Formats: sequence, C-alpha cells, structure tokens
Amino acid sequence: MTDYADFLAKDRRLVILRILRGIPERRANQYVMRSALRGMGYDELVSTVSNDLAFLRKQGCVLLEELPPDILLATLTDLGDQAARGVVRIAGVAVPAVE
Repeated sequence: MTDYADFLAKDRRLVILRILRGIPERRANQYVMRSALRGMGYDELVSTVSNDLAFLRKQGCVLLEELPPDILLATLTDLGDQAARGVVRIAGVAVPAVE
C-alpha cells in the first residue's frame, strides 16, 4: 500500500468507528456504512468497507455478525469507542485530531 493509500485506509477506519459511535444502537451493516462514508467524502466499494470492518474486528474494535444474504452487521466495542475518541491507539486506525 502506498503511503497515501495507507493514510486514507487509517482515516477511513477511524471514520467508521466514529460513525458507529454516533449511532444510538452503535451498530450498522456495510451498506449503511458505505452510505455514511459517502457523506464524509469516501466513495468506496462495499468490498472495501467489508474489508475495513474485518480489519477492525481483528483489532477488537467491532463485533461482526454475518446475516444472510452477505450482510455484515458491525457493532462497536468499548475498545472501538475508545479508539474513536483517541483514548487508545490501534495500529491501522488514525488517531482523531485534538479539537
């Protein structure tokens, strides 16, 4: 991955965590996430969003439930919430800017 592509992937993963954090249920599927990301300037394929969710699952930031047909339901974990707020740092996820 190029430096810029790596930067974008890290930022996109942070945005996913922040979107989930802003949803009262703290969960959404990859199609809803794709739409929300579009609103934040990321025009990604569903497969890219699914790959990001799988990455975040491996890091312990989200739980994934596979629903038929081919739907991934992501739920934010406490660790993911902390990463979204910048309390902890997760490799492969950008750190939020200090406001």
